[in-house]
Amino acid sequence: MPLSAIEPAPFGPAADGWPISEPEEKDDDKDDKDDTGKDGSASKDEEPSPVLDVDGFEDRMVPFPVPSGRYVALQATKEGLVWQSLRAQGELGALRAGVEGEVKDHIEHFSFKTRKAVTVVDAADSAAVSGDGERLVARNGEDIWVQSADQPPGDDDDAKVHVDLSRLRRDLEPRAEWRQMFEENARLMRDHFWRDDFDGTDWEAAVARYRPCWTGWPATTISSMCCGSASRSSTPRTPT
Repeated sequence: MPLSAIEPAPFGPAADGWPISEPEEKDDDKDDKDDTGKDGSASKDEEPSPVLDVDGFEDRMVPFPVPSGRYVALQATKEGLVWQSLRAQGELGALRAGVEGEVKDHIEHFSFKTRKAVTVVDAADSAAVSGDGERLVARNGEDIWVQSADQPPGDDDDAKVHVDLSRLRRDLEPRAEWRQMFEENARLMRDHFWRDDFDGTDWEAAVARYRPCWTGWPATTISSMCCGSASRSSTPRTPT
């Protein structure tokens, strides 16, 4: 979607035509007069601020030139976008009955230069783009690896780096986790209850009443009893 009303559609025809090859990169070595101003001080290129034209914003929306499908997890890369193409459906993991074997989702990359989408991961449960937009972290079951974000890995072992999680360790304090669960549940009820006044219930007092109980009771039981103080049919209360 072009932010400015005078910008052309990203996938439409261009006045100068679309390049058939990648443009040559500019040389990083510049003359001293390019690096410094007239007074000898270093010059800095200021990033232009984007222009957003609100009028006609909806009319400038254009679809991606890809076949219709179920796409999720849209993420930006250095030279385009990646998304997850949903292929697995239902309890059997297949789009239709009679398909043998497990069907996995695909990770696809769309290049703004070539205006084409390619499958970079044939089978994956999820994927995330690195901060610089050049690498892709993909997960398929218990396997996690890092690869290029804009093209599938080749036969070169260096193009696909597997991540070993067998040495990963973490410390978990159950009581601290239960307390966090109780406080988070109380916050969600406070922010999303259907009435601001809780229909006359003092919610802060109800939370304070049940807060000491979490040390000896499961967090789900205490949270359910606390929510029951709101006296609503959708928030059951366990007798004490």
